[in-house]
Amino acid sequence: MEFMERNAPAAQTFDGLIEAESQNLQTSMTALGSTAELIGDFQGLYQSLAGFVRLSGDGITPERAKAAGCALLLLMKCRSDLLLGSLNLLRGYQGNSLRFLRGAIEACAFAARIKRHPHLADVWLHAVDGDAEYKTFRDKFTNLFPDDDVLLHGLHELFDQCSQVIHNSVCSMAGHFSFREVRTQQAVKFNVFDLPEGPVVAAALCFTLGAHKRILTKFTQVLADNMKADAPTWQERLNSVGTNLDYHREKWKAAFPDPRKATP
Repeated sequence: MEFMERNAPAAQTFDGLIEAESQNLQTSMTALGSTAELIGDFQGLYQSLAGFVRLSGDGITPERAKAAGCALLLLMKCRSDLLLGSLNLLRGYQGNSLRFLRGAIEACAFAARIKRHPHLADVWLHAVDGDAEYKTFRDKFTNLFPDDDVLLHGLHELFDQCSQVIHNSVCSMAGHFSFREVRTQQAVKFNVFDLPEGPVVAAALCFTLGAHKRILTKFTQVLADNMKADAPTWQERLNSVGTNLDYHREKWKAAFPDPRKATP
């Protein structure tokens, strides 16, 4: 797989960038084949989970209903981050796609914090009311990844990985530069697209979808009290898509073995 930017200086202009993005997207979709369908599968999971949630009924107090309502809004934010992050990735923006994944992880952590402390639903909802309310929100929404929560602890590790790439450290810049020698001089080129050539797009997509599987699993816990009898049906759907993701991940591993395990 070869992205247009590598051989097309026109991609450095705005009009050229639009054309290059389109070509990159087509290249990625062709290379991924049926693996690209997983994006739609996970988008469907987000929609499906929202449909299982009940905000009223036996045992659902007003406080619990409000907390679940906030979680639903954050759930839909994660769905948007999934789609936009995947689209950025397939267009050749590997680092930028992680901005959306990081946002989804944080949104999930917000929902989990409101679940633990339902009174924070009002703090979250009123953050837009003024500077004082926003400061209260910032002060209260800390310690988002407690050590005693296994799922959130694992998501925190992914959150940190995303942060390393999107902050302006050398980690965020490395994929944008290429070097070549011209006679006795070394030429440096800035590449708008930082997704390397080859099967990296499949590995990056599986990484993203694997993280969203964890996010959906955490939302399942957050919204469990509002799902009740429907929970087994939802869990079956989540497991089915997760199994399909595992199949595609193993398929790509077989096609492109880990170079670190190659025989010297």
